[in-house]
Amino acid sequence: MTVLALTLPFSFEKPAWLWLALLAPAIVLMSIRSLAGLDPVRRVAAVTARSVLILLIATCLAEVQYVRRNDDLTVMLVMDRSYSTQQLHDAVEQYLHDATRDAPPEDRVGMIDFARNAYLQQLPMKGGYHLEQGRLPPITEDDRTNIAGAVGLAMAMFPADTTKRIVLLSDGNENLGDVLTEARRAQANGIPIDVVPLWYKHRNDVYFDRMIAPTHAEEGEQLPIRMVLNTSRPTTGTIEIYQNGELIDLPADAARVSLTPGSNTFFMKLPVRTTGPQRFRAAFRPDDESLDAVGLNNTANAFTFVAGKSRVLLLSAEPSFDAPLADALLGENINVDLRDAATTPLDLVELQSYSSVILANVPASMFSDEQLADLASSVKDLGGGLIMTGGDEGFGAGGWIGTPIEEVMPVDFEIKHKRVIPRGALVIISHSCEIPRGNYWGKEMAKKSVDTISSRDYIGVLAYSWTPGGVSWEVPLQIATNKAAVKARIDRMQIGDMPDFAQTMQMALKSLQQTDAAQRHVIVISDGDPSPPPSGLLNDYKAAGITISTIGIGWGAHVMQGPMRQIAEATGGKFYAPRNPKQLPQIFVKESKVIRRPLIIEEAFKPQVFHAMSDLLAGLDPDEDIPPLGGLVLTSPKESPNVQLPMIRATDDGNDPVLAHWQYELGKTVAFTSGFWPRWGAAWTEWPKYAKLWAQIVRWTMRQESPANFDTYTRIEGDRGRVVVDALDKDANYLNALQFRSTLIKPDKTTLPLQFTQTGPGHYEAEFEVDKMGQYLGTLQVFEGGEHRGTIQTGLTVPYSPEYRDLATNEAILRQVQSISGGRWLTMDPKRDDLFSHDLPPSESRRPAWEFVVSWLLLPLFLLDVAVRRLASWLALSIAVELVLLAVLLFGLDIIHTTAWGVLGALLLAELVGWTIRFRYIRPLFEFLTHRATILADSGERTAAVLTQLKGKREEIRDERAAATDVRRIAREPQEPPKERARIKFDVGEKAGAAPAGDIHEALGGARGDVRRAEEEKQAREAAEAAAKQKDEAETTSKLLEARRRRQKRDDTRPEH
Repeated sequence: MTVLALTLPFSFEKPAWLWLALLAPAIVLMSIRSLAGLDPVRRVAAVTARSVLILLIATCLAEVQYVRRNDDLTVMLVMDRSYSTQQLHDAVEQYLHDATRDAPPEDRVGMIDFARNAYLQQLPMKGGYHLEQGRLPPITEDDRTNIAGAVGLAMAMFPADTTKRIVLLSDGNENLGDVLTEARRAQANGIPIDVVPLWYKHRNDVYFDRMIAPTHAEEGEQLPIRMVLNTSRPTTGTIEIYQNGELIDLPADAARVSLTPGSNTFFMKLPVRTTGPQRFRAAFRPDDESLDAVGLNNTANAFTFVAGKSRVLLLSAEPSFDAPLADALLGENINVDLRDAATTPLDLVELQSYSSVILANVPASMFSDEQLADLASSVKDLGGGLIMTGGDEGFGAGGWIGTPIEEVMPVDFEIKHKRVIPRGALVIISHSCEIPRGNYWGKEMAKKSVDTISSRDYIGVLAYSWTPGGVSWEVPLQIATNKAAVKARIDRMQIGDMPDFAQTMQMALKSLQQTDAAQRHVIVISDGDPSPPPSGLLNDYKAAGITISTIGIGWGAHVMQGPMRQIAEATGGKFYAPRNPKQLPQIFVKESKVIRRPLIIEEAFKPQVFHAMSDLLAGLDPDEDIPPLGGLVLTSPKESPNVQLPMIRATDDGNDPVLAHWQYELGKTVAFTSGFWPRWGAAWTEWPKYAKLWAQIVRWTMRQESPANFDTYTRIEGDRGRVVVDALDKDANYLNALQFRSTLIKPDKTTLPLQFTQTGPGHYEAEFEVDKMGQYLGTLQVFEGGEHRGTIQTGLTVPYSPEYRDLATNEAILRQVQSISGGRWLTMDPKRDDLFSHDLPPSESRRPAWEFVVSWLLLPLFLLDVAVRRLASWLALSIAVELVLLAVLLFGLDIIHTTAWGVLGALLLAELVGWTIRFRYIRPLFEFLTHRATILADSGERTAAVLTQLKGKREEIRDERAAATDVRRIAREPQEPPKERARIKFDVGEKAGAAPAGDIHEALGGARGDVRRAEEEKQAREAAEAAAKQKDEAETTSKLLEARRRRQKRDDTRPEH
C-alpha cells in the first residue's frame, strides 16, 4: 500500500484521487457567469466556497489521515528468569534499577519476566522501574525458556503513540517458540530489540543425553539398551538402572564407567521376564560432585512394550466378593489380576499392561481425578477395554456421576426417563477458611459435590460471609437442574470465619425439612473451632432422619476433632480427619453419593434377552432360563445408535439396562448394572454358562494385538519428538501406502493427532513437539486399503527439560535477534547502555480523518455556499459564516488535542468575524433601540400625568355631587324664614348667579380642556411617524429603481456573443 507523506501532519492512503483538485479552476470559471447577479463580496465568497468544496471532496476520496509524531519513548524490559539464568537474577534486577533511575520524565518503562510463560510485572508507566529489588513473584515453571512468547507480549504492551524499544536480558537458550520469527515481526513494526546477554558457562558438568531401548520386545528375550552421556571433563562414576522402579543388580564392570570429554556411549543387555510396558530409568552418580554442576540432567528414561499373553485387571473394593468372577475368567484361560482398588497404584503406563480393566462395584472416591482421567484415556485414546459392574457402590450410587468414566460408558448414570425416582438433598456447610488456600478448596469441594449428585437432587451451600449479614445461603437449596449456574455461584463465594455452628445448622435443618427428598444429608468442613451446636439441635436432626458428616481439617495440628466427631456420631454420619487437602475430593465424592441410594433397586428379577444377536451373547439361547439377579443400579442407555442392550430388566415403567455395550473411539466398554455376586448374583455364579458369558464379554473389550512385523522406535531431537515405523509383511516385503490413525497422549493428559509421512520404502515418520517432561504414549491404528491391519503402542519418556542441558550462553542466537530487529548490543553497564537514548525515529500514529472532514468541513462549507447565494440579509449571512468558521476551528482543535481554552478562543474568534460582517447594522440598531426606548419612556410619563389629573377631577366631581344632593334634600324640607347667616353662606354673587355655565366640563372645573390637549398631541405624533415611514419607503423604492437602472444599463452595454 502506497502512503504519500507530506510535510504537513497529514497523509493520504489513495493519493491518486487528489487529481480531482484540478477541477477547481474550471468550477471558478463556470461560477463567474452563473453568480454574476451577486455583489462582488458574495460572488468571491461563493466561488471560494465551491473551490474549497472540490478540494475537500478530493481529500476525502484520497482517504486523508492525520499523522501525529511523538518523540516520547517507551522501553519494555524483558528479563529471562529460567533455571539456566537463576544465578544472575539479583544482578539483573540491580541493573534494571540503576539503568532506569534517571529516566526522562516523559518516557515510560514496562517490565516482563519469563521462563516457560511470560508475565507482565509492570505496565508501561513514567518514572522508571518501580518494582522493589527481590520482590518479584517466584516463577514456578522455570524448566523452559520461551523468549518468543515474552517478546510477543512486550510488543502487545506498547502504547500506540510513543517510540518503542525492547531491551532483552537473556542467555539466548530458547527451547520453546521461535524468537527469530518474533524479531522479524518486531523489525517490520519498527521496534528494535536491544540485547543484554547474560553470560555464564558451566565448565564442569555431566549429563545423560539419551537412553535407547526397543519399543517392542518378546517375553524372555535379552533387551538391548544403549546409553549416551556427555561430559566436559574426564569423570568417573557409577551407572544405576531401574526397571519399573526397582534397582537392577548390574555387574560391577558394567556399573562403573570412566567418561572422557565429549560423547560416551555404553551398551548392555537386560533380561525381560514380565509382559506389558517396562519402564527403565538410568542415573549417573559422579565420584566427584564438583565435576557435575547441574545434577538435574543426570537421568534418562526409556520404556518397552513386552508382548505376552493378554491380561485383565480386576479392581474390587472387596476382592473376596469378586473372586467368583476372577475364577471363572481364569477357567476360560484369561489371565486375570484381582487387586484391591484402594491399594493399587494406577497411571496411564500401568494401564497399558492390561488389555481390559474391570471395575467391580468400586466407588469413585477410591480414585484420584488424575486416575479417573487415565482410565478414560486408556479407552478412548489407547484402545483399551473397560467393564463396570454394579452393586451398592456402582454407577450413580457410587458417586460416578459426572466423572470421565461416565463419558466412556454406554449408559448414563442418571435416570432420564419419566420414572419417578426419590430425590436426594445435600447441604454443604463450608468453614474452610482455616486451611491453606481455604477459599479454593471450599469452592472446589462444593463443585465436586455438584458433579457427583444427580440433576434431580437438591443442593445448597451455607457459609459465613465477611459482608454484613453473616451466615447466608451462598447457594440456596435448589434442584441441581442447571449445574453450571450452581457452580458459577459457588465460584463467587468468599468464605469467612464462622463464629458458631448453631445458626447454619438450624438454617440447613429448616430448609431440608421442607423438601420432598427421601435421603437428606449435610457435610460440614471446618477446623472445629466455631461454637458447637446445642444437643437439642442434633436431636432434631436425628429425629428428622438427616445425617451429618464432618471433615476436620485446619492449619497444622489446629483441628478440634472432639466437637466435629460428636456432631457426626450424634446424627449417624461419619467423621474424617484428612492430613492433606488433596484427600478432600475423594471424601466429598464419597459423602455426596450418600443421597444417591434411591438408585439401587434391591429386589429379585429375571433378566431378559433383548438383543440376541449381540456378540456378547453368542451361544446363549434366547429362550434359555436365565438365573435371577437380586438387584441392580438404575441407569439410562445413552442416546446413540452404537449402544446395544443385549439384556434388560422389563418393568411396567420401561426397560432398565442390565447389560449394555458400545465402542467409544478406540476402545470398547461394557456396563453390567448388577453383580455384587454374594448378595445379588449368587445364582449366576452357579450357572453353567456364567464363565463362558463373562469370557465373551471380556474378550470383546480387549485391546487388539500389535502386528508382529512392524518395527517402531522413538527418539527426541531437541524440542521435537519423532516416531518411526518400519512396516514389513510376513515375507519381509515393504508395506507401502499404509494409512495411520494415530493419537499421542502428552504428560498433561492432553492429546494430539500424529501425522505420518512415508519417507522411504515401508518407512514412515511423524513429528511432534516435546514441551513437557514425562511420558508420551501413542496408539497407532494401521490400515491398508481401508482394512484394519492392527494397532501399535508406542511412546517415549522425557526425563528432564532441555533447559538443564544448556551449559553456556547462546551468543549466536542473541546476535541474530539484535541484527534482525535493528537493535543494539549492550554491555550491562547502566551509563554506557543509555536505555533511553532518543536515537530512534519519532513514532507516528495515524488516524483516519475523512469522516471528520465530511462532518466539520464539507457540510458546513456546502451550507455556506448556499447561504452566500440565497440569504439576502447580511445579518443572516454573518451568522452562517460564524457557524461555519466555528466548525472549521473545532476540527483543527480536535486534531491538535487542545484544551478548553482553545475552544473558548475559537468561540471568540468566530464571534469577532461574525460581528465584523454585521458592523453596518450596529449603529442603526443602537439608534432604533434608543429611539424606541425614549418614546416608550415619554409616553409612560404623559400617561401617568393624565391619569393623575383624571383621578383628581374624579374626586372633585364626587364631592360636588354630594353637595348637590344635600341642596336638593334641603329644598324638599319645609321652608323657614332664612336667617341672615344662611343667606350669606349660599350667596354666590349677582354676576355669578345670573350667568349659567357653558357645559358640564366647565362646571367640573375645565377637565375637558386637558383631555383635548392630550388627544391632539397623540394625533400629532402618529402623523409624524406615518410621514417618517413614507419617507423610508420612498427611499427604499428609489434605491431599488436605481439598482435596476444600473443593471439594465450594464446589460445594454455588454457585447453580444
